[in-house]
Amino acid sequence: MFKIEQQVDILEKSKNEIKAVYCKLGRYINDKKIYESIGSEGNLMLDVLSLKNEILLQLTLLIERIILEELNGFDESFERHQD
Repeated sequence: MFKIEQQVDILEKSKNEIKAVYCKLGRYINDKKIYESIGSEGNLMLDVLSLKNEILLQLTLLIERIILEELNGFDESFERHQD
């Protein structure tokens, strides 16, 4: 199963209790892992805002469409990594 399939599966099985899913990020050089992001689960708002958890790139994050519509999408006026 691919990353997005796994994330969609989690959202669907949660019966609307989960609104967003992200995954860890690993960086490799010559097939050697040089970095892996921190991960956790639950209500991540406090962890993310206090920098105890890192959702580094939007590519690791899958959010239900209705949430993005309520927020009017990403704010393109923000500098990189601010939205």
